[in-house]
Amino acid sequence: MPSLVGSEMCIRDSNDAAVDFAELAVYKSGLSGADMNRVESYMAIKYGVTLGVNGTSMDYNSVYGNTVWNSTTNSGYCYDIAGIAREDNSALDQRKSRTINETAGNPRDMLTVANGTNFTTPTAFSSDQGYFVWGHNDLATQSNLGNDVASPILTRFSRVWKGQETGTVGTVTLEFDMSNVPGVTTPGTNDLNDVRLLVDADGVFASGATVISPSFVNNGSNIVRFQHNFASGTGFFFTIGTIDLSTAPLPVEIISFTAECCLLYTSPSPRD
Repeated sequence: MPSLVGSEMCIRDSNDAAVDFAELAVYKSGLSGADMNRVESYMAIKYGVTLGVNGTSMDYNSVYGNTVWNSTTNSGYCYDIAGIAREDNSALDQRKSRTINETAGNPRDMLTVANGTNFTTPTAFSSDQGYFVWGHNDLATQSNLGNDVASPILTRFSRVWKGQETGTVGTVTLEFDMSNVPGVTTPGTNDLNDVRLLVDADGVFASGATVISPSFVNNGSNIVRFQHNFASGTGFFFTIGTIDLSTAPLPVEIISFTAECCLLYTSPSPRD
């Protein structure tokens, strides 16, 4: 791994335009394509950058040669990829992260993940080469009209996230900012005490999904958190559902509709 020097560096180009660099990597020799991918993967996980084209992405590989995000097996869930990790050989100690992707100044995704059970002060990974990387399917963060759910869940988000875990990863805390989710009246008016995290092994939530209650709720700031130890037994697909449509409907937002006027013809009554 390279020597990493500099912090918040500012370099000016030939047009005297300032360009900020968070980090600068210096090498003694040229890098192969595989080596460059490892460096880019390190940077992507550290700063919440999606490698390649958002929605298609690329493999993320550690400096040890492990594929910690497989763009083929995770096809369909390659939007807004982010990750947390411990990688001693590159001095990577990323305990909390979210995507930096934005649309019109707003974050594209609502999810932040922290290692351990203390979201404010996340703990370090227990051992080297631990990685949890995730992406989503880019569907709406609102109701899918009750499809693919089982009691006690009444409806769930259309958006589904998928994680990939490498090495030793324990319990993580997932924080969802629900400010822009349609609610009882306006966005941000769902009672987050009645939402649940759904975790599933195959992405079909109507059967076999693990239902997890919030570990923290703040309806004022529209923040809800859940804690879970992802494993092959429960799977790595996850989404948000509700147990009460009156307090947390997660409704579908109607943007537009089309109506047609039709003439109803009634035949006249026959004359005597």
